[in-house]
Amino acid sequence: MFTCPFETNDQLCQDLTLDINDLVRQREAQNDGIQSPCLPGCPRIQLNDPNIGNYLSNELQTPELNRFKPLWLVARQDSKFISSLTDQAVRGRTIVITEKPRLHLLWAYNRIFIKPLPVYLLSRPFWDYYLLSNSSPIESSMRQDLIKAVNGFLRSYFYLVQHESDFVVAQDEKARLIPKGISYEDFARFTQLVHDRIDDDHVSRRFHYGELPLARLNFWYKVFLLGFNYLKVEWQYSPQIARFYGPILFIFAILSVVLAAMQVVLAVEASGHTGVDLSYRTFSQFTLYFILVVMAFLLVFIVVFSGKEVIFAMKDGIKRKVAKRKIRRAESN
Repeated sequence: MFTCPFETNDQLCQDLTLDINDLVRQREAQNDGIQSPCLPGCPRIQLNDPNIGNYLSNELQTPELNRFKPLWLVARQDSKFISSLTDQAVRGRTIVITEKPRLHLLWAYNRIFIKPLPVYLLSRPFWDYYLLSNSSPIESSMRQDLIKAVNGFLRSYFYLVQHESDFVVAQDEKARLIPKGISYEDFARFTQLVHDRIDDDHVSRRFHYGELPLARLNFWYKVFLLGFNYLKVEWQYSPQIARFYGPILFIFAILSVVLAAMQVVLAVEASGHTGVDLSYRTFSQFTLYFILVVMAFLLVFIVVFSGKEVIFAMKDGIKRKVAKRKIRRAESN
C-alpha cells in the first residue's frame, strides 16, 4: 500500500487545495488573488486535463532503465551512490539541466545530467488526488508506477543536497534545480523525512541505483543489442571519429611490425648467408612472439577486468539480498 512520504504540514508547495465538497475534487491554485487552473510550474497543463497521467509519466518515469535487466553491470547496486552537488564540482563535473527523467543522474566525462525538482511534487493535495485517490483521472496501474518513480526521484535530492552549500548551488540562477521561495531548513527537513520513509521496495528499479556512467551504459546497450547508444553524446563527426584514432593506430602499428618481421625473414632466406640468416631469423621470430604475447596479455587483461566487474556486481547483489532477508526476518519476529 503506497502512501505520501510527507504530511500536509511538511509540504513545500502551498499552491494547491483539495475541495472535498466537489465530486470531481478539482484543485485551485492561487496567484495574486487570481485563480489558475494549471498545474504549478506547468502553465500548459490544466488540472482537469484527461491526459495528465501521460504527461506525468513522460516527465517522471524511466521505463527503459527499469526494463534494462543487466543494469547491475553498469553501476554499483546502491541507491545511496549519489555524490552531492558540491562533490560533483570537486570531481570536475558540470551540472547540465535536463527535463528528461531518463537522463537524471547520468554522467559522462565532465558532465552530469540532473532533472530539476517539479514544484507540484512538493504538494500534499497533488499526491492525495492524482496519485492516491480512487477518483484520480490516472489509471491505478499507472499511478503505482508513478508513485515508485516519484519516490525514487524525490529521494535522490536527499543525497544531492547534503549541506547548505549544495542548496546554494541548487538554487543558483544557472541551475535552478529547486524552486524559489524554499529555505534550506525546510528543504533539509523535507528531504530527511522523505529519505526516512522510502526504501528500495517503494521506488522504481532504476532508483535501486544511484549515478550511472553513460559510457558503460552505452557499451552494454550495444552488447545486448538494445540500440547503438542509450544517449548520443557527440553530435559532430570529428569527436566520434577521434575516439577510434587510438585503436586504429595500435592495430596499424602491430600489423606494421608483423609485416616488417616477415619481410626480414624473407629477405634473409633470399640472401643465402647462413650466419646472418640465423641471427635475423631469431630476431624476427622473437618480434612475432613478443607481439603475440602482448596481444594475449591485453586480451587476458580485458577478460579479467570485465570478470572482476561482473563478480563485484554479483557479490554486491547477493549481499543486498541477504541483508533484505535478515531485515524481513527481524521484522517478522
